[in-house]
Amino acid sequence: MSALNVLVTGASTGVGRLSARTLAGAGHTVHASMPDATDHDAENAAAARRHAQDNEVDLRTADLNITRQGPADSAMNTIITAHDRVDVVVRDVGHGALGPAEAFTPGRLVGLSDTNLIGAHRVNRAALPRMRRSRPGPLVCVGSTTSRVVHPVPGPYRAVKTAFGTLSPAARFEVARYGIEPVTVVPGPVTEGAGRCGCDAQAVSGRGGLLRDTAEAVVGSDVPGCGPAGHCCLPRRTTMVRGTTGTRHQGRKP
Repeated sequence: MSALNVLVTGASTGVGRLSARTLAGAGHTVHASMPDATDHDAENAAAARRHAQDNEVDLRTADLNITRQGPADSAMNTIITAHDRVDVVVRDVGHGALGPAEAFTPGRLVGLSDTNLIGAHRVNRAALPRMRRSRPGPLVCVGSTTSRVVHPVPGPYRAVKTAFGTLSPAARFEVARYGIEPVTVVPGPVTEGAGRCGCDAQAVSGRGGLLRDTAEAVVGSDVPGCGPAGHCCLPRRTTMVRGTTGTRHQGRKP
């Protein structure tokens, strides 16, 4: 396979960083985007440059704040200017969120949606016109098992990730004729390097025993979808999604 020009969003930490380094190690030119590579993410950007130098791979950093359309368009234009095309886009940027759903203020939920859902849409709008004009390739969505498995605590995060996960199959009908393949990759648990944003602490404190009730639900057995000792169960007729590194299939486990 010839070298591809790849954009990976959310590449400062977690799955995005691992994806960018793995793709670069496979011989591809990778643009690892971060919200602020010159300030807030300066340390992560420096680590990416050291990795590129130490391993002699083509791993570059790019500023891309997905909460605005302009930076997404600029990042795409930078790749097009340098390489005349963009072959693969991996959309991984996002923030996790844990807490009782009731405790999330509307503003916090809007902010979570702006990053995890609308941000991916901004990347789509920047990428697809340029991908249609160049060599076709995959448009990768890094999903989450939380969109398939019910847990008592990450309700708002699950809602947003479920919506995010529907963008790829819906886009397939629109772009398949151009050879662009929207695909979804669902990794396993991420134990470090992933962004987190919790519920509003003041909202929790103002709602009586909300945290206590949620904790009891997690370890109890009377809540639908939640087993004893905090083991959450699949709803009926639901299948578990296994993590996969492939670009064409979602592995499923009954």
